[in-house]
Amino acid sequence: MFRKTFILMILFFEIFVFGETNKFHFYNLKKVVALEGKILDFKSEKVYRRRSDFFFIYLEDKNGEKVKVEVCPKWFFNEDLAKGMKIKVKGSDLGKEDEYRYLIAKEIEFGGDKVILRDKFGFPLWRGKNPNRLSFGERRRRGRGGKK
Repeated sequence: MFRKTFILMILFFEIFVFGETNKFHFYNLKKVVALEGKILDFKSEKVYRRRSDFFFIYLEDKNGEKVKVEVCPKWFFNEDLAKGMKIKVKGSDLGKEDEYRYLIAKEIEFGGDKVILRDKFGFPLWRGKNPNRLSFGERRRRGRGGKK
């Protein structure tokens, strides 16, 4: 009985502190769609239990439907976009969330450029490449002849 009560207390504490339940979503290869639209806005938002700043593009497709596109971590995206720019997005459709259709991007095309964000299996190309983290087996050496 104590164990169940303790688990419930932790769950309620998590919801209270983080303000949301764990919204787990993933890239689904069976729900890949391609769409075109124009950029309404773009933002950086904390996702995944508020651990990462992700880059999001808000766009309106040809049919007038509003789409929220989860692109990648903010540090990984290094392209110039502008509001009103025409864009093509290929990604996994997660359905409606609030007033927006939610999409996890695999690739984005704009102004003749194509940015690939995920491999053919849907895995992110940025995994393990955080510039603030060391690669496996790498260590920071200090002192004479070492790198900082």
